[in-house]
Amino acid sequence: MRPALALLVVLAIACTGSTEDSAPELQDTAVEDDPGPTGCDVLEVGFDGQDPPSVGDMWTVWPICDGSFVMGAMVVRVEPSEGASVSEGEVTWELAGTHELMVQSGSQKAYLDVTVEGE
Repeated sequence: MRPALALLVVLAIACTGSTEDSAPELQDTAVEDDPGPTGCDVLEVGFDGQDPPSVGDMWTVWPICDGSFVMGAMVVRVEPSEGASVSEGEVTWELAGTHELMVQSGSQKAYLDVTVEGE
């Protein structure tokens, strides 16, 4: 038999196998009782500093989720913005009055009304 003809016969035999999919079935290995990670039920503002603060006092602020400190990136803002200067989680109160402190972690935000006393 010629080599080319022998190759065609071998290929023809190989192609006549079962047409059904012979790949093994994938099994679902997920544990149905495990709810997976859960989000934060209540995000709160944690702080270290004099309470109530006076003009010139500094607070260190952080987000708290379900009673635990939240690590990672956060955003801190004070409204009105003239009421305090903010730098990397530290708030220095600059204006007496009532201010809204906002701390954001991920997509969740927490608010705290702060009354700053005069000097």
